[in-house]
Amino acid sequence: MLPTNLDIQKLLSYTNYQLSPNIKSRIVTCSYRCLGRTVDNFSSICDYYHFGHIDEISKLWIYKEFDYSLLYNLPADIKGDSVLSSKSLESLELLFCAETELYALYKETVQLEDSSNQLDFHQIIEKRFYLCSIYEFNIVWFRSSRLFRPLNCSSHIPWITPGQWKANKIPPSIPPLDSQYSKITKIYFLRIFNYYQIAIQIINYLLYHLKMRDTSMFKHYPTRVLRKINFCMSCATSINMFQVIRSLLGLPFYITDVFRILRVYSGPIEFLPITGDKFQNAGSWQHEYFWQDLIAASIVCSNSSTVHCDFGSRVDGFVSSISLHKHIYLADIRPLNTEIPNVTSFQCDISQDYDQWDSALLNTHFKSISCLHALEHIGLGRYGDPILKDGWAIGLENLSHILDDDGQLLVSIPCGKPRLIFNANYIIDPVIFLKLAQSMGLSLSGLYSIDSHGYKEINTFTNLESFAKLNYILLLFIFQKVK
Repeated sequence: MLPTNLDIQKLLSYTNYQLSPNIKSRIVTCSYRCLGRTVDNFSSICDYYHFGHIDEISKLWIYKEFDYSLLYNLPADIKGDSVLSSKSLESLELLFCAETELYALYKETVQLEDSSNQLDFHQIIEKRFYLCSIYEFNIVWFRSSRLFRPLNCSSHIPWITPGQWKANKIPPSIPPLDSQYSKITKIYFLRIFNYYQIAIQIINYLLYHLKMRDTSMFKHYPTRVLRKINFCMSCATSINMFQVIRSLLGLPFYITDVFRILRVYSGPIEFLPITGDKFQNAGSWQHEYFWQDLIAASIVCSNSSTVHCDFGSRVDGFVSSISLHKHIYLADIRPLNTEIPNVTSFQCDISQDYDQWDSALLNTHFKSISCLHALEHIGLGRYGDPILKDGWAIGLENLSHILDDDGQLLVSIPCGKPRLIFNANYIIDPVIFLKLAQSMGLSLSGLYSIDSHGYKEINTFTNLESFAKLNYILLLFIFQKVK
């Protein structure tokens, strides 16, 4: 701390201001981050700057039983409180910081001097302190970037101003609720915050299971309705209901963390609340796209082809992984307005006749082709394509045209009871799909079922009828082109 305009005579006049008997001086301190956060032990005294008689200052800073090996030196009345003493240091830290420790130990010291009267919060402020403005002495403090910074630049706001102090209009921290006010104020915050944390864990547990396909803990209809509502909102407005709930639940934690970071960091700071991440898992693996891209990439990378052609798969998953090993020709009805190393992109409508495709793809055949979670969208207008009946069948036929003899084709589609979910996608009967592929000269060489938990290889291709009876399942078909 550095007062750049120090006026000793003014400080002396402040120490003697309306001095009470048996007190040698007031303690002069700036109002920055000062008394008034909550009553009694959880108030806080600015620990940066003090001026006064040595005997009074020693009461503030010299505590005979201070134990430097402890994280906090709790006063006797806190140690005797069964509720507070049972809390962990991490919980108590929310209220009992260095500044509150300073005040609590000072209060205990002066209370021992005057054991006949029970000193309260307001008496200590009114009789023993003089609160001055930081502007009176131009107080600045030194930081690691070697720049001086006025204390008023801090985001901390004083709870009691010098004007309020001089006018004896010290506001209560919290309006009294009832006769139990003094007892409640000691424990209310810790209790509420602990209950809030328990509620967060329960809600997050429920939200986690609501995302899963296998929701045996919920029977079944309410779960499907909630997932359906969230899916529709996400598609129509890009608003994820579960993520919104998590973000709202995280706001109190963010506010608490703001005060914690301001205690330890004094450099330039901007605020961007990201409040839902603490309730998420480490990475987004709880969806079928992740597992689909993982198994499909391993299959493509293991084949002998040095060039791969993809239609409509995820650029930020499957395509980016393959581009590290092979050159990719990437076709999509939407433009890719960027350049990616080892990727050549084309704007192409797979539902059009083959002779209308991009000239770079005409009369070209590939040994390795993929179309992951894309075929079921063709012909629904969702991506700007024309409305067509059974557009997925047209797309499959066009893929078979450009697949070279003995070439490998990977196609993943949602399968189950056949129906149209307009304008999201088709749910396709796997038996019909396989028969159509075989009529185009494609032979099934591999099959995987995929969900949000992982993937499973299907060794027997004769049980496709059982998949056709399900409501939904993602199947990855691996075809070889018959000569």
